[in-house]
Amino acid sequence: MMIRHLRASRLSIFAITLILVHCMVDAAGGGASSSLLAFVPNMIPNYKISSRTTAIIPNKFHNRLPGIPIATKSIQLSDDGNHLRKTNPQEDKDDVMIAVRQAKRSLRDTIQSWLNNLVKQSPSSWPPVSFDKPPPMKIDDFPLLFYDIFLILNLSVSISFWVVHRLSFLDILPALSEGSLLCILWIIAGLWNGAFLYSAVDGHYDPQQQGKGGPTYAALLGLSTFVTTANMRVMIALITAMIEHRRVGVNHGEDLIPLEIACGLVLMASWRMLHSSYTPRG
Repeated sequence: MMIRHLRASRLSIFAITLILVHCMVDAAGGGASSSLLAFVPNMIPNYKISSRTTAIIPNKFHNRLPGIPIATKSIQLSDDGNHLRKTNPQEDKDDVMIAVRQAKRSLRDTIQSWLNNLVKQSPSSWPPVSFDKPPPMKIDDFPLLFYDIFLILNLSVSISFWVVHRLSFLDILPALSEGSLLCILWIIAGLWNGAFLYSAVDGHYDPQQQGKGGPTYAALLGLSTFVTTANMRVMIALITAMIEHRRVGVNHGEDLIPLEIACGLVLMASWRMLHSSYTPRG
């Protein structure tokens, strides 16, 4: 404790001496302030003067110098250089905030300029967009359609009997009703995608000319068709619940929708891939 008091007293004497020297320089004239400024870094170790002619007091002296609050971080020279004044670090924070706002403004102007240039471009310079005609809405392969219906009905009944309602024979008829609705939606989506045409075994591609087709593209066609089916089923459930002012999933059949979508995607894609693998090409 005595060593700390001795150090504090020495620093106090040093600060008083510095103030007296500064007062003498002020009395001698303003021209001597610059000589004092060059003399200060040599008197105090680790005493730096920034580009703003700001003398920074080292952090290790903040808690030791009497009469200087901890929040005070710097002593800045005024414009005329005749006296020193304490500055608050809030000024530095304000400078940082101003710089951040300027950067944001510059970024916003750049984005706005880029958008303006994009809008001014002629549509003729854009890449051409081509839309293929949808396949004819007809059914060529009836056995394929019948097996699709069998798989979807079996899926709904199996989910209800083995998973959701656990060996409940009373819930088989609601499950058949749900499966029938899913089959109707599958037929609508299949007619739109051409899933029941003979070309569906290659995903409507010609392997000899286009280099595409086969089981992979047939599976993608089945996957796309069931995604459309699932979307329509969810929309019907939402609209029905909104009309009847109830929650979704309360009625019979709607509790099967999550598992029907998850398992149906895998089932129909795998089935179409298997069907394409064993179907002979003429």
